[in-house]
Amino acid sequence: MSVYDPPRSFDDACGTLGLELEAAERDRLAAYLELLLETNKQFNLTAIKDPAEAWQRHILDSLSLLPFVAESRSVIDVGSGGGLPGIPLACVLPELPITLVEATGKKARFLATCVSELGLGRVEVV
Repeated sequence: MSVYDPPRSFDDACGTLGLELEAAERDRLAAYLELLLETNKQFNLTAIKDPAEAWQRHILDSLSLLPFVAESRSVIDVGSGGGLPGIPLACVLPELPITLVEATGKKARFLATCVSELGLGRVEVV
């Protein structure tokens, strides 16, 4: 078990929202969260440093948009920063084209690294 695995409270909250994540989706989300929080130690991507809190305040908040974007033809995340909500959405909707727009070079490079390492082929970083 990794410190980046979702806490029980995340699973409970997903159940309340009617979200059922497959193992591969959970693994991709955990890998993203690890990239986010480890990179955050080098430069500011988020004020949240605790993985359990990040599952609730970043991942769950991002996934709460699923009912609104699941039937979309594409999504644009403007000012993506650390990749929220775009990357978590891409982790569970890999067929959905998502464009992440970020003006800061180091953040855009971080997003490109996430896209590559997580195998998010339908995500473009601009």
